[in-house]
Amino acid sequence: MRLFITVDYELFWGVYDSIGWEKYKENILGASSALLKIAEITNKYNIKLSIACVGMLMEDKEIDFNLFENQNLIPKKALCAKNEIIALAKYDNCEIGSHTFSHSMLDEKSEIDIIDDIRKTNDLLRNSCRFHVFPRNKFSKNAYNTYKDCRNMIMRSIDNNWIDKKLKNSNNNLFKKTLIFLRFIDSFINLSGHNPAIPDERYTSNKDLWFSSKYYRCSESRVLNFLRNRRIYNSILSAIKKNKDYHFWFHPHNFGSNTEIHLKSFENLLKMLVVHVENNQIKSTFFSES
Repeated sequence: MRLFITVDYELFWGVYDSIGWEKYKENILGASSALLKIAEITNKYNIKLSIACVGMLMEDKEIDFNLFENQNLIPKKALCAKNEIIALAKYDNCEIGSHTFSHSMLDEKSEIDIIDDIRKTNDLLRNSCRFHVFPRNKFSKNAYNTYKDCRNMIMRSIDNNWIDKKLKNSNNNLFKKTLIFLRFIDSFINLSGHNPAIPDERYTSNKDLWFSSKYYRCSESRVLNFLRNRRIYNSILSAIKKNKDYHFWFHPHNFGSNTEIHLKSFENLLKMLVVHVENNQIKSTFFSES
């Protein structure tokens, strides 16, 4: 079976409209160094990473447009990571993909706006991207078709489980909160199944749009981290048995605070997987090679 791991590298671009700077600055400021350490750890175990980058992270001048009310309080390190992306691209086990120009939601944008976003992102990421991740996994048929027509890319869809599929289509706030709670529990206890990575054929049969399997997020609790790792590991064992693919993903800013605890938990998961990699039961694969 093939194992895909994608990383949504976005820094403050990904949360500026949902989480305040003061509340989350430690996570943002620690994200880039955490990702470099993750690249080292995965390289040690011969595990591949597909890192989707917001284009503006490659900007090396001052941000000259007013997205943030308290922009003067936000350091450049929270918005830019050019040197880190260049360093990541040098790892043999890392590939760089796109995550839009500035973490824009494309599900309601026009074709012209999406094409402009693709052009600006390609310019900053040097036109080398072979895969794309939609911000917050939100996209429309129009967004998919525009990316397909402009670039020959593999694209990531939502997680392949009934909770996320219902959450995507729900407009009821109480029902959404219930689903979010169930999704949290599903991180530790199997409520939704093992969820292999399969093509999302709602818009296409081209196999260039793929459901992911699970969002990976550590906590400060060793017990919860153990349960989360076991949940993913058991699903991967199921995928091995059925010869299915598996795909988990994460944000570096989730590793930005209490970094050593999170890195240790992540490495513990890799140690569980590496035995199967060495036995050729798992083929660690770049997402662009889906």
